[in-house]
Order: sequence, then structure tokens, then C-alpha cells
Amino acid sequence: MSRRPPRTSYGYLAPPGARVRGWQCDNDGCGSSDEPAPRSWPHPCRLCGRPTDAVFEEPWAHEARIYRIKHDMRASDAYRRELAQVEQHVWAYKDALLRDDRAAAGRAWQAYRAARPPRWKETGWWGASVTLTEMIWLTSRFGDLDQAVNEVLEWYPSVDTRDVENDNNRRTISRLFVSMCIYVLECESSIDHPREAEVHAAMRDIAARVEGVLMDHHHRGFQRIGELRAFHRTRAAIAAARRSAAVARDGLPPLSWPVARGETPGPPAQDDPRDVVRTLASNPRRGLRLVDAAIEAAQTHDDIRPLADLAHHLGTTRTCPSLAHLVRARLHVVTGELHAALRELEHASRADDLFAPHLRPQILATRALLLVHTHPDDLDGGIALCRAARQAGVRWWRRLTPADQSLARLLLRRASASETPAAVRFAADIREALRLMRRRCRVWRVHTADDRILLHEARAAHDALTGRRNDERRHRAWRDSVEDPWSTAGRARLAAAWAEWAVGTGVAEFAAEAYQQLVALAARDAIARQGAGARQRVLTAAQEYAEEAGYWLARTGRYREAALALETGRSVGLTGAGPIGLDMSYDDITAETGDGAIVYLAAAKAGGYALVVAARHDPQYVDLPKLDRAAVAGIVGRVLPEADASTGLARLVERDLAPPEQSRPRTDPMAEGLRTLWNDALRDLVLLHARGQVVTLVPIGLLNLLPLHAAGEPGHPGDEFTQWRHVGNFSAIRYAPNARGLRRCRDTARELAGRQPTLLAVDVPDGHGVSPAGHLRYVAVETAEVTRRWTGSATRPIHACTWEQFRAAADQHTVWHLACHGSAEAGSIMDSRLYFADRQVTLADLGRALQPAQRRLAVLSACRTNLTGSALPNEVVGLPSALIQIGFAGVIAASWAVDDLATTYLMTAFYQRWCRDGHEPAVALNRAQLWLRAATRADLTAFLPGLDPAGGPGEYPYVDPRYWAAFAYTGA
Repeated sequence: MSRRPPRTSYGYLAPPGARVRGWQCDNDGCGSSDEPAPRSWPHPCRLCGRPTDAVFEEPWAHEARIYRIKHDMRASDAYRRELAQVEQHVWAYKDALLRDDRAAAGRAWQAYRAARPPRWKETGWWGASVTLTEMIWLTSRFGDLDQAVNEVLEWYPSVDTRDVENDNNRRTISRLFVSMCIYVLECESSIDHPREAEVHAAMRDIAARVEGVLMDHHHRGFQRIGELRAFHRTRAAIAAARRSAAVARDGLPPLSWPVARGETPGPPAQDDPRDVVRTLASNPRRGLRLVDAAIEAAQTHDDIRPLADLAHHLGTTRTCPSLAHLVRARLHVVTGELHAALRELEHASRADDLFAPHLRPQILATRALLLVHTHPDDLDGGIALCRAARQAGVRWWRRLTPADQSLARLLLRRASASETPAAVRFAADIREALRLMRRRCRVWRVHTADDRILLHEARAAHDALTGRRNDERRHRAWRDSVEDPWSTAGRARLAAAWAEWAVGTGVAEFAAEAYQQLVALAARDAIARQGAGARQRVLTAAQEYAEEAGYWLARTGRYREAALALETGRSVGLTGAGPIGLDMSYDDITAETGDGAIVYLAAAKAGGYALVVAARHDPQYVDLPKLDRAAVAGIVGRVLPEADASTGLARLVERDLAPPEQSRPRTDPMAEGLRTLWNDALRDLVLLHARGQVVTLVPIGLLNLLPLHAAGEPGHPGDEFTQWRHVGNFSAIRYAPNARGLRRCRDTARELAGRQPTLLAVDVPDGHGVSPAGHLRYVAVETAEVTRRWTGSATRPIHACTWEQFRAAADQHTVWHLACHGSAEAGSIMDSRLYFADRQVTLADLGRALQPAQRRLAVLSACRTNLTGSALPNEVVGLPSALIQIGFAGVIAASWAVDDLATTYLMTAFYQRWCRDGHEPAVALNRAQLWLRAATRADLTAFLPGLDPAGGPGEYPYVDPRYWAAFAYTGA
């Protein structure tokens, strides 16, 4: 017995020291194999008892393979000979790539294409598919993507997916094709490849057709592809946000010079500019800190009045022209007028007053940064200006200047913007930036959060340059910096830079922790901002943070933290500044699940997911890989309807309501979108994970724009195989801004429970400015039937209600029912409006005119009143949130244009179940919708005599979801 493997059956004798990873039996009729390698040789096969061959590790496996190929080319089996003829070119291609001989690799590729049998695609020859899969793997591994992409897309039309469950050859080829696409798309170089989208679409198409026979490694490959692109695009998005013109103000140098630790910090802003000017005359250093404080107030809170007054006073006194021009330039930056700021800096650089030499470094450095913001290609010019600024401030006793941070920032940007070979050429830039920031961040120096950001970025760039990368150590340094006592805005900027670095490492644990901090700090930063514009700027930048944080936290098994990240990042403006604030624990969330589960539903760049909170244990994580952010954006683009040009209002989509076998294929984008939401996400969620009488949905990000409560494709009543395919068939669905908002609504409902409710029911058949074609024929019947079923204090409806009539009566009632026209556009949500008889009332008008008070329910029986704004989807800006903000515990509103008569039936049935049967509003609405869907013409006539139910043809006129599924409930 020997430890060295003997010569193989195909003639290969491994050299001494060759490593073996297993054995394989090549005897006819056997073919078994196993790992690990046996302890001694020869080794008998466990099945047939005959000697086996060693299976080598690389590079010996590559050497052994050519011996096997030559042996098979002389075999008596024609199939083995034919396969070996093709495999020899695969081996030659790999050998050329290992030797980095691209010319030989190209010749081997062409020889491989010529060696394949003719019509191999049509015949489905298995050997060609296997060898092509290996060729694609090699091209992706060695970076020859163009060949791989072209080959995959050339083969795509020939992949036959018919009867893959029973046809082994088709099943294998389909799986191999999906594997090839995964090999290509797993390469970083495939990102932004000109044909990336084509390969991705081909993979999705074949994978969808053979979904039932795919293997686990295919699904893991899909996840890796999504995460690779998520890392890349997330880092690019954060970097773009941090370097955009909108945040140009954050990196500009202060007017005051750096101070040593222990000196008096900057004073608060002075309201009187004359006090600032007098302080400048008596104590210039303190005066410049006062100017910095005014600039900080303008930048952080959009409070430009102190800065504008100071600029005006400096301009009129003419005591310090250089400072006056510099202050005006900073004012222009705050207001977004960067070109005007550059003109002011030109004047400041030519001033020759006593302050000019002292301010020259700040003037030139500010000008350099703004020049790069307005002309990104002129990095060299900006760096030259920064060097001149530093030269103007350096003295033999002082090596620190206000221009150091700006110079380091631009040096790092120039190095990072270049490709790898150029990055080595700019190594001196990285070293200089690191030297500048180390000097600035000495422990005895007072430095800012922006200084610390640049120090970390310089260290990371230097680590990459020298090859001494230690991500764990750098991660700890980022964490320590974020926990230092900076301002909230400074810590938020640090967290954004940390997240950009973390996703660049590709380590999920790093991304999870960085995003968790970023979500919390961005929310606190938004609340701390005093100006509405400043708050919205922070919220706009943070719109994708919550869903990304939740994804990476869940991927690392931190499900409670993931739920808290989604809770914190959702509806910050609506619930973050209230008495509950952002200080929610996981126990606080579970406390709101007494009547049903809370489901956080999110679509991150790498894939969709849900977190089901139903008890005090960890939330249940549900992977929804088909519901990534790009897929949801496509659904949103199809589902959000447009207004009818003739009336200016939303149009009820017309569809062929004949049975499927008699109708044309459905083309209604709303129906297609609801079907996609059902099949790709909500079907398994409600079937397997989130059940109960009431389920609360908290959709995150773009999912907030979709009518999730209407997802499904239900068949006709009585069809046991299709009638259940709808979310509402399993539970009553309600929405909530977040658990904080749900608690507020529930507290309101609880406090009103002991009071006698009062109803204000109004209808407006002809809204102000609506054409005669928009006349609402049945709204008066609706309000009459609603008041007839009302069980609270006696009331009478107000017909043809005006805005003044409504305002005068609104504060006296706890339940409002408005039957009128409504309109909303997701792109301009603040223009959402209700049409009264005398005027149109916008969302902003409602907020100004109606006083906050505790109220139970608002029913907006009007089209598209449930839409929210697309600019800030996580902030849930819309009519329901506006009404919750003024004190309502619940709101019912419609997600699309609704039929007038169908709504009359639905609302009457809702009040019957709420007021007479005693159900909670969400449950009453759900049961009314299910009743309307299954109601026959005879049922409807008996329910409201005197009305002729229109709707669709057949026995069930309102079976189509467009009639009964539009309305949704938000609140408690």
C-alpha cells in the first residue's frame, strides 16, 4: 500500500506532493465517486470492488484532465469520442487563460465553436450544453465577459422549457442555462455591462418557466446577484447623495481658524448683526465664530434670516468687504445659487481690507469646492486652488489651515474617481490627504465630524493602496467615531459615510450595523431640524435607508433590530416628533399586536422581504426574492393611473368582464399589477405566515404606493379553486404608518369609546370645476342610506355641501362621511383635493383650516383619496395621514377611481356591519367588500330597492375587484 496515488486508468502519473481530494471509479457500468481522499492506494471501489482513480486538486486536476481527454478520444464509445473532441478545446481555452495568453484563448474559443456538432441547439445535445457551461464559467472567472454574454444570448432563444418535469434532457439544459446566466451576472464587471439587462431578462424568463425544477444553488445564485448589485448601487447612491449639489454646504470650510482643545467653543448665533460686527472689531476670532454660528443655523435649520441680516449689514457698513462677499457667498450656497456664490468669491479674493489676508484660505478653499460641485471634471483646478489656499495660511509656526479639509477631500475624490492603474498613479494624493487629516485630527485639536469622516476615508484608501486592508479594525473605528458626542447632523453624516464604506466591503454584517445607525440618526436629524425645507432635505436623502437596513439586519439574523429599523425609518414626520417619538422598543411593537399581526413589508435593492410581528418572540422573516426595488418600481409605473383628460378626474378602468375562456387576454395594468403582487409576495404571506381576523400592513418605501389590500386574482363566487385568491379573503387588512401611529390611533379610539358618536354625512354630486360628465348620480342616495343605518346621535345629510358648510359643522362631529369627487397625483400629493360645491379644497387647505381634535372615523367616499406621495413614500404624505394627524383614529379611502353606484352599495353595507352588527371598522369594511363581490342581482335589489344594479354582465354584477376592492382602512 502507498500514500502516493498510482498511475490512473487513463495514463496520468501525478508528481510527488500532488494533493488528492477524492476518488472516482471509471470502470464501465459503475461511475461512483466520493470524498475525501483515501489514506492509501490502490483504493477499491465500494460498489464494484475494482481499483479507482484519484481525483486531484488544482493545478494537478488540470494536468490530469488532458490525459483523460486524449484517452477518451481513442475510446470505442462514439459518444465519449465526440465529447472528448469538444472538451479538448475547453481544456486549451482554460490553459491559455491560466498562462494569460489571450490570443491563444481566442483561438481555442473559435476552435471550440467549430467543434460543436451542427444543429446542437435544436437537437439539445447534452454534451455541448455541459461544455458551454464550463466555458461560460471560465470566461466569467477570468474576465472575458463579452464572449460569455454573446454566447448566452445566442443560445437563449433555443432553450426548450416544455414539459421539463418529465423530460430529463430539457430539464438539465434549462438548469444549465440558468447557471450560465448566474456565472455571468455574479461577476462585478457585469454591472453596467451594455448587455447586462438582456442577460438578466433571459435568466428571469427561463427561471420563471422552470421555477419548479430549479435547485437550491440557483436560488442562492439569484440572491448573490441581487446582493452584489445592491452593494454596488447602494454605495453609488449614498456617494452621490453625499456629493450632490444639494449637500454642497456640508463640506465647506468654517470661517474661523482651528482651535486647540480646551478653548471656548463656538457661541450661539446672534440675532443682531450689529453685535456681530462690534465683536469682529474687538475680538476677531470670537466674531468669526459668531459668523460660523449664523452659517450653521442657516445650513442646519434653513433659518437664513440671521445670516441674511448679517450679510446686509456688512455690505452697508463697508468695513470688511472680503468678509461681506464671503458671507454673501455662503448665503447663496444655502439658497442653492452656486454660480452667484462663485461670483461673490471672485470679488472676495480681490478685496484688500485688513481681514482679507486672514480670510484668503477660506475664500480660496470655498471657491475650490464650489468649482468642483459645478464643474465635476475640473478636479485639478479645484486642487490647485486649495493648494494656493493652504499656501496662503501656512506659517513656520502653524502648519494647520482652514483649507486642509477641502484639499484632502478633493485629493481623495481624484484618487477614488480613477481606475485601479490610475489610483496607483495618484498614490501621492492619498498619502497627502492622510497626512493632512491626521494632523487636523490630533487629540489636542478640536475637529469636526467631517474631519473624522475624511480621516477614515483617507485611512481606508491608504489601506487599499498598500494592501494592508483590515476591515474589522476599520469597522470598529467607524463605530467609535459615530458614538462620539458630535451634533446629531454630524453623527448622521458620519453614519452615511460609514454605510458607504461598509457596503463597499461586501460584508453583510458591516452593512447591517452601519445602516442600523444611519436609520436611527437620520430620523433624529430630521426631527431636530427646525425648518420644513431642512427636514424634507434630510428625509429625501433617507428614503431608501430603512428598507436597506432591514434587509441587511435580517440577512445577518438580527430580526428584532430589522423590525425596529423599519419602524424607526417610517413616517418620521408624522409620528417621530409626537409624545411617543422614536424611542420604541421591540416590546412596544409587540404590544400593538393584540388584535392581529403587524407585517412590515419592504423591497430592498437585493430583494423583497416581510417581517411578521405576532407575539413577543422574534419576528418571522419571509423572503420575497421577486419583489426587489426594481420590480416594485415597475409595478408602480403600471398601476398608478392617469387622469381623464375630459373631466380632470381619475377614470374607472374598463375591462372585458366575460369569462376567461370567452375573453381576450387581459391587458389592464392595474389587474396585472395586483396579480403580480399576489403571486410574488402576498399569496404565501397570507396563506402561511400572517393570519388572523385583522392583519396590519406597514409597507415600506415604494410598496407604500401600491394597493396591497387589493392584491389577488379572485375567480367567480362558488369556484372553490379560484375564489379565495385575494388578500381580503383571509383577513381584514388595515394599514398603519408604523406601530407608533397605530398606538396613537388606538389611544384615540379607546378614549372615544365611552362617548356618543356623531355623524357628519355630506354629498356633492357636482363638484366645483367638474364638467357635467362628472355628475355623481347616486351620492345623495348613499348619504341617505348611511344616515338611515347610523345608530349614534340623530343626523341628517347635507346635500350639495359647500366648503363653508362643512367647516362650520366639522368640529361638532366625530365621524365624517364625504361622498364627492376626489383627485390625487402621487407626484404632486400636496395638490390632492376634495371637490365641494363652491370650491376645491387641497390637502394643504385641510391642514390649515381644520383644528386637531379626537375623532373616530373619516370615510372619504371619493376617487383616489388613498394615494400617497411618491417623492417621500416612507413619509406617507396623503389625505389619510393628514386626517390622522388632526386626530382621527381611522380613515377609509379609495385607491383608484370607483363606480358611483357600487360605492353606494358598499358604503351602505359597511355602516350596516359597523353600526348595526358591531364589527370594528376594518372588519366591517372587509365583510362589506366580500358581500358586494358575491352579491347577486337579486341580493342587491333586496338590499336597496328602487336601484337597478349596473356593473358587469352576469349574475354577479360587482364580482370584479375594481368595484369592491378599492377602499382601504388606515388606523385603529
